[in-house]
Amino acid sequence: MDLALRLPEGERLSARITPETRALLDARLRPYGLSLATFEPWKPGMLSISLTMLELQRLGIDAPGVDELLYRRAMAAGRPVSGLETPRQQIEFIARMGEGEEDALLRQTLVELGTLESDFDRMIAAWRSGNLKALEALFIDPMRETSPRLYQTLLVKRNHAWLPKLKRLLASPPTELVVVGSAHLAGADGLIARLRQAGLRVTRLRAAAAEPVTVQ
Repeated sequence: MDLALRLPEGERLSARITPETRALLDARLRPYGLSLATFEPWKPGMLSISLTMLELQRLGIDAPGVDELLYRRAMAAGRPVSGLETPRQQIEFIARMGEGEEDALLRQTLVELGTLESDFDRMIAAWRSGNLKALEALFIDPMRETSPRLYQTLLVKRNHAWLPKLKRLLASPPTELVVVGSAHLAGADGLIARLRQAGLRVTRLRAAAAEPVTVQ
């Protein structure tokens, strides 16, 4: 495991959260045969992601995502692939998740896990139909309200950093397919709004199963 995801030597995650949150985390981890003690050396972002992955596996939702499937198809077809971020940058984002508000991040994670099963069908329906308002309500509004710093770090700042790269791709041939998480598309800070603010025309292409977006 990358050392950037570990707390400084001698520090413990439980020292950064309240006793109530510690108890809730232990209760959430217990069905998986784990406890908070397993994650004491790790930063809160690592625990947050681990909890989410454990719950998805419990629900049987652990198949490869769209990004991985498209990556495999590109590799099989011999197409070049690159990223908007490096693996190192993504690790650093996880390492900074909840910095200074560790308790709020983990409490919000627990709230989201509590509704994940009931919300999952709505999430998929919103994604398939390209319903940006629903995506904003499901993904963005809760984060913006409860963890504004996390919202800035994970969505706003990254969207801002990606814009110059997207403009460079648009400025030269050939045509590229760009895949991002749906939470990066919706809302006033989303990529669609930012691209339009930059004077670009964004058009939704309707298809039977999904509604991809093109930018010119």
